[in-house]
Amino acid sequence: MVDPTLALGALSGARKGGQGWYRANCPYCEQSTGKADRRQSLGIKPSISFFSCFKCGVRGRLPDDEAVMQSFEPVVKEDGDAVFTAPPGFEAFDSDDAWTSVFLAEPREYLLRRGIDRRTIVSAGIGACVFGKLAGRIVVPCFDLDGETWLGYSARDWTNKLELRYKYPYGMQRERFLYNQGALYKDTSDPVLIVEGVFDALPYWPDAVACLGKPGENHKHLLEDEAITRPIAVCLDGDAHEEGWALSERLRLSGRLTGHVQLPPCTDPNTVDREWLRSEARSCIQY
Repeated sequence: MVDPTLALGALSGARKGGQGWYRANCPYCEQSTGKADRRQSLGIKPSISFFSCFKCGVRGRLPDDEAVMQSFEPVVKEDGDAVFTAPPGFEAFDSDDAWTSVFLAEPREYLLRRGIDRRTIVSAGIGACVFGKLAGRIVVPCFDLDGETWLGYSARDWTNKLELRYKYPYGMQRERFLYNQGALYKDTSDPVLIVEGVFDALPYWPDAVACLGKPGENHKHLLEDEAITRPIAVCLDGDAHEEGWALSERLRLSGRLTGHVQLPPCTDPNTVDREWLRSEARSCIQY
């Protein structure tokens, strides 16, 4: 018996395809083949509540619950970006009460263990969900350039027990923006770090921008903006140093002040020495 709620959950990390279809990593593949899907083999069409995997062959219908489906629907602005609100159960760490709450103790300690201090947590608008569909997850808002409008969020499992480590809201268009994109336009000679995930960016807050995955073509166009005068240090994960070098060269040819830091194999910006990476970021810039 196929559990359709797994397909519904997969919508959180789906990307939009054509003709109303979405593509997501298939949560059923590992059950049937023993291997996790990394190629977004699951096709989902919310308008007809249907899903089908091109890899393992599973197919079925999403839960016939209009209220559930509407909870995934974002508001869309005229420029095509989706606008979200905080998810149900979200509690921000923006007050003394939240900082001392016993209900938020576990996510708060998780963040501190990862070296993300209180000032960063508050400044970045981070919170957690202790109930609702995102219960057990730390929620990192992705704001528009105004620093207030939600374009989505990254919801990270702090329990290490949930099926998906990260979840994103259905309809979030990660290819259309960069996390903490406003840092690119800060008038400073200190470099801004380009990294992959939000937890790679937070240890270097507010001087890091995340692509929410590997940099896509639209991310590269955003980084080529002529209004950016701040030096850019590309600091992708250790397994993506060639991609990082290529991005740095592309930005340099477009007129940006840029450089590339090659991280050691099997590391990412969140696992290396932070002062080392900041130093490397400053020294890599090709003036």
